Amino acid sequence: MRIGDTVHYVSYGTPGGEFPSVCRAATVTEFGDTQLLGLCVLNPTGLFFHPLADGGCEYDPAIGRTPRGGTWHGMDECNPDGAAMARLWSGNSSGIGPFREHGKKQSGSD
Repeated sequence: MRIGDTVHYVSYGTPGGEFPSVCRAATVTEFGDTQLLGLCVLNPTGLFFHPLADGGCEYDPAIGRTPRGGTWHGMDECNPDGAAMARLWSGNSSGIGPFREHGKKQSGSD
């Protein structure tokens, strides 16, 4: 792991479930003890910083369970719930998303 590497940050979501807890791309900005990182999280609404000075983000590989909000894991450790991904991409007619086969257009796309 190096400064500038990309990992997944797990958002907290909202208590009422209006916004689910999801993985977001994040860039490593600094290292702490053992598995604590400072991150710059790339959200659709902007960049959010979690520096070590504010506690940073703990590692949570979450093997066999849902990862805790506010933690990070490697991109290769992510096994997103298919139903959650479908909810995230529902209504997306742009043809961009995890279910589009490379080089093929989906109906409704240009």
